[in-house]
Amino acid sequence: MLRTRVCTITEHLDALWPLLRAHRLELATHLDLMPLEPQIDTYKALEKAGKVLSIVLESDEGIVGYSINIVSQNLHYSPLRICQNDVIYVSPSYRQEGGGRALIRATEIYAKELGCAMVLMHAKPETRLDKVLPSYGYGVQDVIWSRVL
Repeated sequence: MLRTRVCTITEHLDALWPLLRAHRLELATHLDLMPLEPQIDTYKALEKAGKVLSIVLESDEGIVGYSINIVSQNLHYSPLRICQNDVIYVSPSYRQEGGGRALIRATEIYAKELGCAMVLMHAKPETRLDKVLPSYGYGVQDVIWSRVL
């Protein structure tokens, strides 16, 4: 049985490392430029300020996914409170069990409780997340392009 719950990132950091590594290997586009070195102190400061929404997906074996989001007033549209996805990941063996859908839905529910009017999710092109977000009611807000310098 899969379940979601809100937590702090640092509360479960040790349990998250294997998933963070798997996530990076599966989706990072420039492994040489993007070492897995999260700014833990920054996450802690944002958590303390109430600006992080962290949700874990658990099975009987432990944590099998996460949704980490930044909650803030939009810089351009200041009345708009948003929940912007930082990272979301579900262990491949739990994707067919609805783990991703559960994390996305939990993110929406808790974001709304925090006063957010919009959730922004980002996904790598042609990934499973990219393909399922429209079926959950998401539409393209922006497209982010990158160039290595």
